[in-house]
Amino acid sequence: MSIKQGELFCGVNQAFVRDFMAIAHNEYFKAGTLLFQRNQPADRFFILIKGEVQLSLEESQGGIYVGSSVGEIIGWCAMIGRDVFDTNARCLTPTYVLTVDRGRFLRLLEKDMENGFLVYRCLAASLGSRLLACYQDLTGTDAAARLSGRRVPAAATSDNPE
Repeated sequence: MSIKQGELFCGVNQAFVRDFMAIAHNEYFKAGTLLFQRNQPADRFFILIKGEVQLSLEESQGGIYVGSSVGEIIGWCAMIGRDVFDTNARCLTPTYVLTVDRGRFLRLLEKDMENGFLVYRCLAASLGSRLLACYQDLTGTDAAARLSGRRVPAAATSDNPE
């Protein structure tokens, strides 16, 4: 599931973005480097600058997602109050990221509550859209239409016998 930096900062002012960039730092990781492990404390998140990061549930299994887009947020559970990471994240290629400490991020949001509210509103909207997309992928239905009460054509439902 992808969340982009641009989605996260929709509507915030330039001063907030400047303060955010002041708490983020650039890092480089070699291919094969583990950014975090499942059940490890979620004390930071990453914004992808360049490279590919594979998310997996188990180290011995293949990935469930590969992040490769500039601005993509890796480890977003650190932003939503999760105590631990839900996945493993391994660099598939040489990777450049912005690393953001969870505590410093939360203090920034508390210091500037108006922009902090906007960040979380945008994060909630992004996660909600992705949840609907996942539901649609899993069921083969138009989740947005179902949840809004709109009529869904029979051909679009997974319980259609055809």
